[in-house]
Amino acid sequence: SGNRLRLEFRFRQDTLQNDARWELCNGEDAVIQLSTRDGALYSENTYLMPYQAGTDYGVQLEIDLAAQSFQVFVNGSEKAQGVKFLSSISAVDNLVVSTGKTATGNMNFKPVRLSRDYLVQERWIAYGTGALQNGSWQTSDGNVTIQSMTSVTPPDTYSAVLNTQKGGSQAWLKKQISPIQMDLEWEFKFLAPDGIGALTASLSDALRLKIEQNRLYVQEAGGGRRELCELIPNLWYTVSCTLDTDTGKACIMVNGKKKAGGVQTSAANTSVSEILFQTGAGQPENVWIDDIVLKPSLPLPED
Repeated sequence: SGNRLRLEFRFRQDTLQNDARWELCNGEDAVIQLSTRDGALYSENTYLMPYQAGTDYGVQLEIDLAAQSFQVFVNGSEKAQGVKFLSSISAVDNLVVSTGKTATGNMNFKPVRLSRDYLVQERWIAYGTGALQNGSWQTSDGNVTIQSMTSVTPPDTYSAVLNTQKGGSQAWLKKQISPIQMDLEWEFKFLAPDGIGALTASLSDALRLKIEQNRLYVQEAGGGRRELCELIPNLWYTVSCTLDTDTGKACIMVNGKKKAGGVQTSAANTSVSEILFQTGAGQPENVWIDDIVLKPSLPLPED
């Protein structure tokens, strides 16, 4: 549709600056403006929150072009909703970032991502570390957090972490969406420890993947399962799935290599309304989840 956009970025100022600005524009006209003054973050004249020098902040804007309004989240917490555009437009085409004219010191600004037309897109860019606060994701009690992995190449070092050692119970992370029945592309990244007992990743009842004892499987229609590949512990993997909801067949790739095609799943005539990641109880270490994407699988354009 193109009517919904998401802008995400992180920033840190070495010293507090007045009139630092982030402006999403149509041509030279600012449509959305965030700014700083007197130690606080503003959306135009709407006060959002105080902020401190030397601290990282993640900002997420959920933008509705049809409604001409947007929501503001900082470190995963909603700070404003229904904020109106500065001018009436149907599109945006550039982002302008500037410091105040009299500002001194550095302002770090990365990563930044502007995206549209995703059913789900979560890369944890705009979250603070600790408990997951954004209400669009549901979690098991107390054992799902956002953490920064220092061994990952900056700037995007943040991931969701499922830890079942706390309380010895299952850890799960899920997101509900409006039921859809269309061809889909689903992708996510994970890092699992050696000897993991079980990690399940699923799209409702349509497609279910499972990791057991360093092996990745896909569940087939009728209850059987097919082994896709062996896994190296403590290594990041990217899983990409293309799902035909008319036939129920799926193609699955791992780290860019095709591992299975024409897998008969339970997706035929099945709606998708949930993304779920769930571990077994008493896992040996943390399981890291990142870069969760769900989008329509569109046909390639004709020549």
